[in-house]
Amino acid sequence: MKGFKTFAKGIGGAVLRSGDGSAESAVEVLLQRVGDGVLAEDRQEALADLRDLISNNTQARLAVGAHGLPMLCTVVKEERQDIEMLRGALECLTIVIGPPSQAESAGKGPHPAAVNAEMFSRGKDNIGMLLGFLEDEPAGISDFYVRYHTIQLLTSLAAVSSLRIQEVC
Repeated sequence: MKGFKTFAKGIGGAVLRSGDGSAESAVEVLLQRVGDGVLAEDRQEALADLRDLISNNTQARLAVGAHGLPMLCTVVKEERQDIEMLRGALECLTIVIGPPSQAESAGKGPHPAAVNAEMFSRGKDNIGMLLGFLEDEPAGISDFYVRYHTIQLLTSLAAVSSLRIQEVC
């Protein structure tokens, strides 16, 4: 019965949101759905579930940084034609790299934003790719929300690790 309950929670999108290892395992499951999904709708739903999970969970943000940044960067690079996928991946990156909340700032331990920003900025051409989205057509993307999330992400990167961004550029 316990296995069925876990299975039903995963299918329903109500992924475990508390506990130590549950955030990491939930992130891994969602990232696997994003990477291995056949239908675009399934992949988009997995990105939406991931966004919801990392919005309020520091452990999930760290887990995305440890396991999911390459996957999210791949989605951003390869899914330029699928605007919904691109928006979802940029939203997730913005949340993961965004400045820490008041509760996170007061807590001890590594700040997910700083760790994730460092890892993201180490990726080859990640910053250049983001800047490319802001260019005029045909090289850039004209969708307002893609541009909006790109600017949010660049602003978060500049706020969290400005020295690293200067080195890259």
